[in-house]
Amino acid sequence: ELLQTLLILINKEQKSFIIKPSGGSGGAGVLIVSQSQNKKGIRSIIKTSQKEFFDKFGDHRNPFPYTIQELADFCLINWKGGKHAYDLRIYVAQIRGIIQPIGGLARISRGSYIKGENKQEFVVNLSGFNGQIEVTRGLGFSEPNASILNLQREDFVDLFCISCIIFKNIVTNYEKIISFSNWEKIIKFH
Repeated sequence: ELLQTLLILINKEQKSFIIKPSGGSGGAGVLIVSQSQNKKGIRSIIKTSQKEFFDKFGDHRNPFPYTIQELADFCLINWKGGKHAYDLRIYVAQIRGIIQPIGGLARISRGSYIKGENKQEFVVNLSGFNGQIEVTRGLGFSEPNASILNLQREDFVDLFCISCIIFKNIVTNYEKIISFSNWEKIIKFH
């Protein structure tokens, strides 16, 4: 089913995708499926993903269902002599019934971004690479770090406002979200 879904998505969207096993961590099994791959190549990528997953977690854990996401057009920053991809984590909490932003973290990829084909160019986990925890690739939100990330104060305000709206909607719609399973209704493959 994963193979068929990827073939349909690549054919329909003409884009590359990333596959992520369920319940994984540290980038184990996270791989790019390029839009130029044929059926045999995609099957090989899925097998490699499963091998990475089982090598890290053992046979008792199931990598299914996989998440399939469109390959992002990464924002890059100058970091330690190269261009690196990063993501932003926003932390919000409900304090006395009010959703409030309480901080954030930028996680920077281990490897310099060249073509985005090597996992270390885009996976930003601070832990998981052979058990190493690399806290130096995590930047807490601060004025000095904002300049490294090419972000302004207004960008942080926007990020915090958006995250509070998303958090509120998750809380409000929690039951609907966790019980939802009819993806075919939302995603039309044909």
